[in-house]
Amino acid sequence: MMCANGFLLRDGNICEKCVSGSPFWAVAHRCYRDSYAGSLAVARMISAQRRWDTWGQHVTRFIALTQFERAKFFEAGIPDDKICIKPNFVPDPGVHDLIAPEKRSGALYVGRLSHEKGLRTLIEAWREMSVPLRIAGDGPLIDELRSSAPDNVTILGRLPSEQVHAEMARAALLVMPSNWYEGFPVTLVEALACGLPIAASRIGSLQELVVDGENGCTFEPGNVDGLVQSIRGVLAKPEALVAMSRTARSLYEANYTAVKNLDTLLAIYSEACASVTPAIKDLHRSEAAHEGWTRQAAHPSG
Repeated sequence: MMCANGFLLRDGNICEKCVSGSPFWAVAHRCYRDSYAGSLAVARMISAQRRWDTWGQHVTRFIALTQFERAKFFEAGIPDDKICIKPNFVPDPGVHDLIAPEKRSGALYVGRLSHEKGLRTLIEAWREMSVPLRIAGDGPLIDELRSSAPDNVTILGRLPSEQVHAEMARAALLVMPSNWYEGFPVTLVEALACGLPIAASRIGSLQELVVDGENGCTFEPGNVDGLVQSIRGVLAKPEALVAMSRTARSLYEANYTAVKNLDTLLAIYSEACASVTPAIKDLHRSEAAHEGWTRQAAHPSG
């Protein structure tokens, strides 16, 4: 709706040229599958929908994952009063109380192993760290990470959900060093459900979801020294880390359970239905009037 590749990312860096500007920037940069023709097709589609005001006239509600994402949709021309927020959720993994927060140790990364996720920054930072780091996931950087990671880093590869949750139950901190606008990573919700504090880049939705001193700590994206100092600082305060663990779990229970998410979704549907009901009634009245006029025209003496 606002970006030909759907990521607001180009050549590994944030790009917002098409958010409120011309979507045909995508053609110049071959943003869709590195194809001029493909990018032109998508750019023309975006341009046509803007010109016809499709999103303003024919959609009742849009669902964004965070306030940050909502703001981006508004910037792209979506009517503000049509954008609702419904975050991601996960079923309760039931492991948050298996290991007491004060007995957890080490750091964990879970996700795709690719440039925009900040893996190179993470590896460089861990050359200066003494605590162990375990990396779960797969992607184009996996071979590079296996060959370049220091001895205190373990590359686990792709893991099933149950094992990921077990890793989260043992770790003291989840690290999310992303260089791009994450939406609302399910990994983050899983961490909260497991009572796992989060160290995250101050970028996009992450800076909205992770609050320093409450459920984790933050650092500037791509800043190795900042990442090291931030994580060292939080790991040096065991009591604060325990409090963050409990806050993380409380946030999950208050906002990100399946029941809470269903309530939010049903409320959005209810609002959407209420907003279109008057229009439907007007349409039915118009159709009834037209039908009556048609009968009268066919049988004027009736």
